[in-house]
Amino acid sequence: MQKLSDTAVAELANSHFDIPDPIKRLECMIAPTQEGGIYYTSPSDDFSRPGRMWWSVPLEVTEFTTWREKTTVFHEGVPGHHLQAGQAVFARDVLNRWRRLACWVSGHGEGWALYAERLMGDLGFLDEPGDRLGMLDGQRMRAARVVLDIGVHLGLPAPERWGGGTWDAAKALVFLRANVTMPDTFVLFELNRYLGWPGQAPSYKVGQRLWEQTRDAAAAAARAQGQEFDLRAFHARALGLGSVHGAASEHHVHGLGLADGARQALCAARAGDGAQLDFGLAELRVLGGDDEVAHHRQLAATPQRKASHRGDDRLVHTAHAFPVARDELLLVGLG
Repeated sequence: MQKLSDTAVAELANSHFDIPDPIKRLECMIAPTQEGGIYYTSPSDDFSRPGRMWWSVPLEVTEFTTWREKTTVFHEGVPGHHLQAGQAVFARDVLNRWRRLACWVSGHGEGWALYAERLMGDLGFLDEPGDRLGMLDGQRMRAARVVLDIGVHLGLPAPERWGGGTWDAAKALVFLRANVTMPDTFVLFELNRYLGWPGQAPSYKVGQRLWEQTRDAAAAAARAQGQEFDLRAFHARALGLGSVHGAASEHHVHGLGLADGARQALCAARAGDGAQLDFGLAELRVLGGDDEVAHHRQLAATPQRKASHRGDDRLVHTAHAFPVARDELLLVGLG
C-alpha cells in the first residue's frame, strides 16, 4: 500500500494535480486498534506529522485482497482525503485556522473521496480489470449502505426479500452481507457504524453527485464560452476553498473551468438570482482577481464589517456566510 501510494503521488503531481512538496509525504499504517475500519488522519499544522492512512485490522484477518485495496488508497490518500485535507492545511495564506484544521463537512469531504475514486478510473489508473472491479465493488457497498441508513433510521417498510415488516438491525445485516464483498468482521463493524451515525452514509453519495454535477456544469459553461475546460485548474481552485457545505461548494466552484472574464460574468448572473457572495480571499481571487480582494479588504475596515474579519484581514466565515438548512445537518460529520 505504501508503494502504491508513493507511486500515485509521484504520477499525479507531474500531470493531473498541483501537489505542494509537504503534501507529497503520506504514510500507510496499521492502526493500534482491531475494529476493522480504514481511515485517514490529517497532517499537523506544520506538517511535522504527515497525513496517514490507517488500516484497523481484526486479529483473525491475516491477508488482504489487493484488488479491493487499490481504490481504497485513492480514496484515503491521493487524490482523495489526503490531497483535499492537505491542501487546506497548506493554504494558510487564504484560509483561517478553523477552516484549515477543524472544519469538516462529510458530504463535501467524503463526496470528494468517492469522486476521486471514479476520477482515477477515468484517468487510467484502474484499467486492470481486477482494480476496476474493486472500485465498482466499493461503489456497490456505498449504495447498499444508503438503503440501510434510510430504511432503518426512518423506519421504512422492508421488501419481502429482506424479511418484510420494518427495517431493523437484523434485516440490515442480512441485506448488507448480500451486497458487500468483505470478511464478516468488517461487515459487522460497518453495520454498527451506520446504525450509530444517521445520515453519514447518504452524505457520501450526495456529495459525490454534487462534485460530478459541478464539474460537468463547469465544463459545459467553458464550452459555452468557446473555451477549453481545464480540469487540473478546476480541481486546484475547488480544493483551495477548503471544506464547505454542498450548496456553497456548488455555487463557488461552478465557474472554475472558465477564464476570469467569463467566470465573473457567470458569478454576476448568479448573484442577480440572489446567490450568496460573501467569500473568503481564496474565493475572491478565483472569482474576481486581486482587485476584488483589495475591495473586500477596504470593506473590512469599516466598523460594521470588522466583526466578521480577523486582524490580519483574512475573512472568518461566520454562520451567515454559509447558511446550512436544517436537513443538511445530517450531512455533517467527521467521517
